[in-house]
Amino acid sequence: GVELLRRETQVTRTSIAADNKATVQAASLHKSTPGHYLLDALHAEVDRARKKHRHMDLTLRWIPGHEGVHGNEVADREAKRAAESKKKSSDPSLLPRILRRKLPSSSSKLKQTHTALLKTKAKALWQGSPRARRLHSVDPSLPNPAYGRMVQDLPRRRSSLLTQLRTGHAPLNEHLHRIGAAPSPRCPKCNAARESVVHFLLVCP
Repeated sequence: GVELLRRETQVTRTSIAADNKATVQAASLHKSTPGHYLLDALHAEVDRARKKHRHMDLTLRWIPGHEGVHGNEVADREAKRAAESKKKSSDPSLLPRILRRKLPSSSSKLKQTHTALLKTKAKALWQGSPRARRLHSVDPSLPNPAYGRMVQDLPRRRSSLLTQLRTGHAPLNEHLHRIGAAPSPRCPKCNAARESVVHFLLVCP
């Protein structure tokens, strides 16, 4: 819109309407945000237009979308037609200078995409590892670091004991008997069942 104003022979009072409230609000920002270079470009184009039309009174305002505003509906229709068209996009010479070249990629979006790709690859490698099945009982969410976050503030002895309980390798008679370190797998408290983790935590009085 500003580019079209700049090309006019005489402009005094005009307004640009947009149905995107965030865009209208962001146009007044002067702090660094993602994509702020586009706002810098907008301000630069407005300055260029004001140099040509020194008495131009320009207002950027918001209008409700899909409210029967003729100009807005025409703009939406033309944008949709351009997006669906198989023809080459606009002649670069007719576009604002910043749109005549490829826009730079968002660094934050590139980082997010790269991190997501690394996580996907790590998960695939983990699921193909022989250790995955054994450690699934320790942390079913692996390679998600949920279990690590849960125990990171615990003393080493307690986190070790919690891991032993989750793997079934705790110093209870069922496990100790299996490795030859106890004469019987039975619970020394009730002597009624094998001293497993479930029995120790939930059954035995």
